[in-house]
Amino acid sequence: MSKRFSILLVFLTIVSGLIGGVISGRIFTPKVAIAEEAKQSKILTVEGLRVVDKDGKLLVQLGKNDELNRYGLFIYDHSLIRTIMSVDDEIGGYVLVSGKDGIAIMNIEETGGNVSVYGKNDESAAGMCVNKNGGGAVIVYGKKHELNVVLGSFGEGETGGNVPHVIVYGKDGKGGAMMKGGDSGGVVSVESDTGNVGAVMGVDETGGTIIVYGKEAKGGALMSVNEFGGIVDVLSKSGGGKAIASMQVSESGNGVIKLFDKNGNKLK
Repeated sequence: MSKRFSILLVFLTIVSGLIGGVISGRIFTPKVAIAEEAKQSKILTVEGLRVVDKDGKLLVQLGKNDELNRYGLFIYDHSLIRTIMSVDDEIGGYVLVSGKDGIAIMNIEETGGNVSVYGKNDESAAGMCVNKNGGGAVIVYGKKHELNVVLGSFGEGETGGNVPHVIVYGKDGKGGAMMKGGDSGGVVSVESDTGNVGAVMGVDETGGTIIVYGKEAKGGALMSVNEFGGIVDVLSKSGGGKAIASMQVSESGNGVIKLFDKNGNKLK
């Protein structure tokens, strides 16, 4: 860090010296000479500036980098670009800082901005993004670039409103849990590593529901409560959400138990 700071300090000193030389020349130049140069430009214009070490190796470059075809500030370390500060009409603002153990990138464009951090050997990473509609997310990846955690607010539905989400993934990005909230309520769901939903819990302004599924989403149980009462169902293994047993309680406190066969026909 101190080496890079020293390089940057030397670079800024050179630029300051160039500008200072122009200014001092203007101050101490005789009035006659000033009058003769009045029509000349007072701006120092160059296509680029380069700072090298005693062996001629490039340390700092200000201007166009032909290799990247991009204009900006570039700081080198042993012929490798370690820092980039650039602005481009197509990609917007761009900052990159790299070291032996990782890379950090910040990018700002018309649609929003993002910050990404990569670990050693590009094995793990984390990112943060924000869009122009006010939504955003924090994302954490595993060693194989599989998703581990997502925390954010995303546009959803026809209105495009931002809905808060928390998503946690299982091993290798398979299975996991999701929690989603909104103005009228929220949902928590758990998914198995085979992609089947294992459990769902939802709450809104009218009440709440919990559903637990069996293996391969066959069979399970459902419990729901609202202002009119509550219900508990045992679901058939044949799937389709059919109940084989149901217990219902009304708002007045009366209850009933119903039994069904595997085809959903009520038993007497």
